[in-house]
Amino acid sequence: MDTQVKRRVDEEWVYLIQEAKKKIGLGIEEIQAFLTSNGDQKMINKP
Repeated sequence: MDTQVKRRVDEEWVYLIQEAKKKIGLGIEEIQAFLTSNGDQKMINKP
């Protein structure tokens, strides 16, 4: 594969992974907020 093409693909993967991590992070926060609002705070593992 051409190095320029490979670099562009790698950059796209990095971007996609970062976006996925953001979405996963938001999802976890939303789940924690939902559990907390329902009084199930014992279900949440605090760091």
